[in-house]
Amino acid sequence: MGSKSKNKKGGDQVAVDEEDVKKKKKDKKKKGSERGESDEGTKKTKGKKKKIENYVEIYENELRNYEPENMENYEDEYHKKKVYEVVTITGDERGAGTDANVFITLFGEYGITPKIHLASKSRTAFERSKTDVFRVRTHNVGYLKKIRIEHDNTGMNASWFLDRVVITDVIRPHLRFYFACNNWLSREEGDGLYVRDLLASMDQMDMPKYNKYVASVFTADMKASGTDADVFINIFGEFGDT
Repeated sequence: MGSKSKNKKGGDQVAVDEEDVKKKKKDKKKKGSERGESDEGTKKTKGKKKKIENYVEIYENELRNYEPENMENYEDEYHKKKVYEVVTITGDERGAGTDANVFITLFGEYGITPKIHLASKSRTAFERSKTDVFRVRTHNVGYLKKIRIEHDNTGMNASWFLDRVVITDVIRPHLRFYFACNNWLSREEGDGLYVRDLLASMDQMDMPKYNKYVASVFTADMKASGTDADVFINIFGEFGDT
């Protein structure tokens, strides 16, 4: 009797030990899973930061690698100073005006200008339905191909709805270029971009046409292959790039 009682007690003890082991393994597995999710979240956050940096690099690389037309003495022409009249027309949309600092870069046959601040003494610059005129002195880039217009997303109301831009060579006023935008430069409105590349046209009635494209993106079937980052695309074609 005593022996049987002892064995039963020992069996109970073994059962308790096994339950403790199983519980510890379960807790360890749960902690590992939580740590894995935390690591995955960190990776996604890092991925988001990297995506944004790559987006900025697209513009920086284009500025560094921009190739002017192959023509004689283009460098001499580029280093001659030129005065351009830049006219911006803000659209007639609710909240279209901006308090942010606006900048423009000119792309032409001889090269590109540095980023130019369109500074105004008027406090009403870039207001809704308003036309603002600036005269900038910079490198001679020849015939304009496109411009890059942007703002620094500062101020009480940074969002800006730009209707169009008109640029004239002050010395040769027959060289007048038109740039259609009709879009937001905003982090909150539209597609969330506040940098725009606009193609040039010398005929205001023949502005560059805008097409709609459908971009299909296929994410790989791999662990943690998805992203929470902002994703961007540039399309390059025979008539220019987006």
